Amino acid sequence: MQSTKEYLRFLHTHHTIEDNFIFPFLSSKMNVSHLSQDHTKLTLLMDKVHKFIDDFYNNMNNLSTSSTNSSSSFSSSTSSSSSSSNSPSTSVLDNNSDTSLSWFDRESFLQDLKTLKDFIFPHMQLEEDLTTPDKMRSLFTPDEMKSLLG
Repeated sequence: MQSTKEYLRFLHTHHTIEDNFIFPFLSSKMNVSHLSQDHTKLTLLMDKVHKFIDDFYNNMNNLSTSSTNSSSSFSSSTSSSSSSSNSPSTSVLDNNSDTSLSWFDRESFLQDLKTLKDFIFPHMQLEEDLTTPDKMRSLFTPDEMKSLLG
């Protein structure tokens, strides 16, 4: 979950840079409006996955808190060995745990990830195809490229 959340953050930053700097530059020589439109769709998909992850962590933290409260005598005797973290306790994720994860819709989450993957991979390929070194050299002078790269 955490890796997916980090990937979404990276992807959002990547798209922000493209939308604010790269696409305006490219649009002087080629039509990139479809890429910006893709970013709008991708943002919706990414937000859906991100919400799923946030909800997962919120629910897990609530379970950890209620589990900790119900076993306060145990936790007070082991508090020196526990580490503080915003992530839920791994014991809650343990298959042997008596805590139910019935609220977690794994299939929906996996479907959302698949939908994101199926959309983003062709999008990335299109971006790469439009900006190959040969294509960029054919459209932009070295000085124009320097102005983009600062």
